[in-house]
Amino acid sequence: MLTFLRDLRYAVRNLRRAPGFTATVVMTRALGVGATAAIFSCVYALLLRSLPFEDTDRIIALSEIHPQIQGGIEATYPDYEDWKAQQQSFTQIAAYSTLNPETVSLVMDGHAEQVHRVLASGNFFSLLGITPLFGRMIGEQDDTPGSEHVALLSASAWERYFGKDPGIVGRRVDLNGTTFTIVGVLPVGAAYPSEGEVWLPLSLLDQERRSFRVWHSVRVVGRLRPGIEIQEAKADMQTIAARLATAYSATNRNIGVQLTPLRETLVGTLRPAMLSLLAAVSLVSLIACANVANLLMVRNTEQRREVALRRTLGASRAQLLSQFLAQALVLCLLGGVLGIVFAAGVLPLLRMALSHTASLDQSMIQNIGLSIPVLLGTLCLCTLTAILFSLLPLLNNSPHLNEALRAGERGSTVRQSRGRGTLVAGEIAIAVVVLFLSTLVMRRFQKLLAVDPGFRTDHLLSG
Repeated sequence: MLTFLRDLRYAVRNLRRAPGFTATVVMTRALGVGATAAIFSCVYALLLRSLPFEDTDRIIALSEIHPQIQGGIEATYPDYEDWKAQQQSFTQIAAYSTLNPETVSLVMDGHAEQVHRVLASGNFFSLLGITPLFGRMIGEQDDTPGSEHVALLSASAWERYFGKDPGIVGRRVDLNGTTFTIVGVLPVGAAYPSEGEVWLPLSLLDQERRSFRVWHSVRVVGRLRPGIEIQEAKADMQTIAARLATAYSATNRNIGVQLTPLRETLVGTLRPAMLSLLAAVSLVSLIACANVANLLMVRNTEQRREVALRRTLGASRAQLLSQFLAQALVLCLLGGVLGIVFAAGVLPLLRMALSHTASLDQSMIQNIGLSIPVLLGTLCLCTLTAILFSLLPLLNNSPHLNEALRAGERGSTVRQSRGRGTLVAGEIAIAVVVLFLSTLVMRRFQKLLAVDPGFRTDHLLSG
């Protein structure tokens, strides 16, 4: 250990004598590591990180499919009731609504705030597997006409409007002129849908929407039974849809049911673009590694005489490897640390860019940030790169001093030129692939940004 620490000090002194070389290698590594860490942070948050729900992979979003409308839309309340009664593939089916009105007036302490309201069925939170931060959730007993009016707050609403009042449970508030009793607060990050601030029982949905099959006002989620796969559930729900089309031909003819895993509804159509972008930056990182290898091979030419002299004086290959490993480790770790700083600076820009994609849920964007798996992966990448690069100076060095001092060293120069030529050819090939992937990503983002929201967005302001 003491020997390696001595080698580290020697490597630092040696690199300080070559500031141009050191700066070039460190910046090259920093750009490669920074780009990879930033994009992998996005991919991890959007596609890999666990959602704050129990067994998320078993939660499915159900929506109606209409021949005249692209994609799935909200279901009608009567259809939801029929789905719930006739299905055999889910342990539970629940519904929620954010329509009519989307916001309500919360009156407290003499002033009013507009808050985002969600109507949720009594089994909604038990289906998601969420436990309250304190208090209780809205239950089946609350979701019946004539029951006491209760409300559930998100953690952000509890903090913003009530200052994290620990006595909030049992407090009465005024929502659009009606008094509600707050029964609990959701954990941080567990609000679903993410824009919700206050949840009320679904039984408060107006009678017209509860009775007729023309008002598409509820979104439906279900939890698959153990052993049931999504394809079986699709067949089950299509059978029910066909049955309803026959029974209610005026409203349900040619209407199907679409089943989508919950994560896909949150990520939307962004998955292919993110995977393509991750592949592109990974290849860019390989190009950066190839550039660093090329620089080290050039420096290797300058160090051949030094290595040969040390071998002649009795230094073993293990000792030389330790010194070169220390040098490569210093370079790669400096590049890794600088790359992480670069990634931390780029992530806000990526979050801003992703916030404009129509299909991505805003709650997923809030989760994007440098995380422990990303940092550990970056550390492992830097360590592995240091080990590989430390071998380069020893590959083509002659063990004999007289050969190293021989004028010309033509054979070695030719071998190293061939090695550098191979690296350059590899970089060109990778660059072509990166260009192709980048084109695909840009076209995908153009399509995402061009999604028609259903209304004119010019000359509109949001406050």
